[in-house]
Amino acid sequence: MKITQTVFIFFFLFSANLILAFSTIIGEEDNVCTIHKEVINVRINSLDDVKYTVSQEMTFYNKHSQLQNFQLAYDKDTKIKSVAINIIKDGEIIKKYTKKDLNDYSAISSFSIYEDSRFLYADLELEDYPYKVEINYEKHFKELVSIPYWNPQKFNSKVESATYQVSHPNNIPVNYKMMNADFNFREGVQGNVTMKSWEVENLQAFKKERYMPNASSVLPYLICVPEKFNNSGYKGSFENWESFSSYLWNLNKDRDELSDEQKTVVDKICAGLTTDREKVNALYKYMQENMRYVSVQLGIGGWQTFDAKYVEENKF
Repeated sequence: MKITQTVFIFFFLFSANLILAFSTIIGEEDNVCTIHKEVINVRINSLDDVKYTVSQEMTFYNKHSQLQNFQLAYDKDTKIKSVAINIIKDGEIIKKYTKKDLNDYSAISSFSIYEDSRFLYADLELEDYPYKVEINYEKHFKELVSIPYWNPQKFNSKVESATYQVSHPNNIPVNYKMMNADFNFREGVQGNVTMKSWEVENLQAFKKERYMPNASSVLPYLICVPEKFNNSGYKGSFENWESFSSYLWNLNKDRDELSDEQKTVVDKICAGLTTDREKVNALYKYMQENMRYVSVQLGIGGWQTFDAKYVEENKF
């Protein structure tokens, strides 16, 4: 009986994967969007200066919300220098967008009281298909915390040519991981600068289906991570777990110091209690009744905790 069940499960999973493999590739007539060309360039000049430029050309044959809802995130440490978007129909530019034409919205998460993240937005959808869109923009990062990941292909879209380039000083190494595609990778060194390039070509569209794994599990995906970083003036290293954990430790070091008044309150709560469990339960109840856990992510908020005296005074 167990052997029969095992064989059945094996063939069921094999069949499911086979169906997934064949059903996700869609024909030319079902392609929603073709990305003709994409070139992204990340130029790391230092830990305090990163330039990020994007150039895209694509044709829409039907509605594709992910690509037609243009969003460009920024905050106090990320400046959008320029935006130029052309919508082209029958060879003529029928609509143009620049930075000042885009709507500006707050990007506060549903779990946060306040964040300093914002984004520019434009709806690029037309009623009459097909039409072409050209997108060019430039962003400057005042600090190197991370490098934007690259997912050159979206569901229901073809990719003819897409390139991601990273240049960085030799003393700021960049590690990377390529997933779900055969990337054409090149690397060269010119003086004190290392240049890396990844390219994909002629990717057939994958149809988005219910219960399908997320895009990063099946579509081309590239992660680049700098070994050194700077977050609101706090410099750290991603070289290994020891260096990163040391950074987090130092970032929050001595922020758990209680005031003398609060120490007295703790002593009173724990008075007469003999076991650690009893003390923890009593302190937990006190925290429930007097403090609130909130998310306020400004600058380094979310990385560095509020110190204990601040929490005592503000009750969050």
